[in-house]
Amino acid sequence: MIKILSSPTYTEEVLMKVWNEDNPEHEYIPRKDRSYLISYARKAPLYQIAIDEEKNGKVIGYIGLIEYDTFFVGGGIRVADEYQDNDKLRVGVKLIEARQEKINTANKPIIQEINTKTMPVEKFMQVWERYGWLRNPITSIRGIPNEVLEDYKKSNNQFLVYSPDADAFGKAWSIISPLRLIDILPLME
Repeated sequence: MIKILSSPTYTEEVLMKVWNEDNPEHEYIPRKDRSYLISYARKAPLYQIAIDEEKNGKVIGYIGLIEYDTFFVGGGIRVADEYQDNDKLRVGVKLIEARQEKINTANKPIIQEINTKTMPVEKFMQVWERYGWLRNPITSIRGIPNEVLEDYKKSNNQFLVYSPDADAFGKAWSIISPLRLIDILPLME
């Protein structure tokens, strides 16, 4: 059975220790040492973790959140190889939903750079868009300083933004826009 541990959250140091013990073939590298990350994302996150209770609580996934005064920055998501692409277990989905709950409870927007190495970028972006995330927004987002948004734009990487108080139309559009028109038409009648 898969269980998400959200409270208490885990520091990067604790996560690195347990992840590396349980997943030695995919060593966790501290975010401060990842030069490819934008500066806002190199701060040590707090993590929620997924464990497999049937394997003595083996850590099989994590998702991070970096908190600033008025906004969050995504702190990465990782699912152990043998648990990826398993529609029955849905480890990644459970991690995303646990973090979404924290974001919505705090009522702060979040921005995250896309650096996926385990799935095509387009597919990865579509997963987040289903939860109301906006792709590469060009306008300001309340709570995220303009200089932060500008730095993400300059990074030349894809990024996503989510705001718990975004207008309903923007969220709805981000959810349905990846769908084909033929899929949406029956819903419009």
